[in-house]
Amino acid sequence: MRTVFRLRCRLFAALAIVTFVSSAFAMFAPVHARAGSMDLALDHLGIPGGHGGCTATNAYCADNEAFERLVSEFAVAVTAPVSSGAATLGPAGFYLGVSSTLTPISASGNAWQRGSQGGNSAVHNTSPDAALVWNRFSVRKGLPFGFELGTSLGQGIDTSIWVLAAELKWALLEGYHSGLGHFPDLALHGTLSTTVGAGALSLQTDTLDVILSKPYVVFGSYRMTPFLALQGLFVRARTGRVDLTPGTSGWDNCKPAAATGSATGAVTSCSGNGSDLANDVVFNPVSQTRWRMFAGLEVAHQLLTTSLSVGYDLAVPSLATNNPEDGISGPLARQIAFQLSLGLRY
Repeated sequence: MRTVFRLRCRLFAALAIVTFVSSAFAMFAPVHARAGSMDLALDHLGIPGGHGGCTATNAYCADNEAFERLVSEFAVAVTAPVSSGAATLGPAGFYLGVSSTLTPISASGNAWQRGSQGGNSAVHNTSPDAALVWNRFSVRKGLPFGFELGTSLGQGIDTSIWVLAAELKWALLEGYHSGLGHFPDLALHGTLSTTVGAGALSLQTDTLDVILSKPYVVFGSYRMTPFLALQGLFVRARTGRVDLTPGTSGWDNCKPAAATGSATGAVTSCSGNGSDLANDVVFNPVSQTRWRMFAGLEVAHQLLTTSLSVGYDLAVPSLATNNPEDGISGPLARQIAFQLSLGLRY
């Protein structure tokens, strides 16, 4: 009974600490930018006809370069970083924890100012948050033969977007820390993630990690495990139809006339001006790969485990779409991510 009570107390303490850290992270953002201000607003990413390479007449074109830049940075922010060493929990092990990840973004760039919601319906978000903060609740279970299975649910501060993820770790080398085998732990780790609540955007981020770590016992009861990881981040994004003029009803503007022709080949035509229907667009799909390096430290004491890690892009993808006339220039930015997690391991 006493053990259960201690377990609950530590869990509540972990939740309280992570909530405090998340609030501190949020201070990097402008105070007035709250309540979904960083939700994506793809309907703002339009180029008027005759400008920025758009050849449409009386209609907007999709700004595919701005969309690609926006999605590329957003994908890094929503992807769970490497947060633990290569060793698994063991066949009987179980982990329950919470975490926060802070990822700075190009808030002063054209893509985020036009592509995030802001506090009103204006075309530009004049003060995007300087960083995206993502909070997650994670569960992991150790399995036989060096495997570990997990899942997580995350939600971003100042967004209404959620991320669901599943993960699998396979420890190739584990526990060779004495005698003839002074080897580091080595594991392969993969995740599959998808976003929910991002409107017309469908975003999948998958990772494949190679993790090296080695535990050390300090002061007799603390296990400290520094780790390094190489990560391949694979991003796939596509959209449904996006109305670039949401304030105008293309259907009402069209004023559909009665269908003409035979019963099997009836054709509906517009009796009014149907030009606004051309403002319903589908953005070019995005497929990218980023190579990233993570370094971190995991500390365990009895049931409580905490970890801190930092990730950075070693290589970023080239832009698939580059319109020199849209006012956006330069390569994609390298991004850094800071992660803090607290949990119970037993």
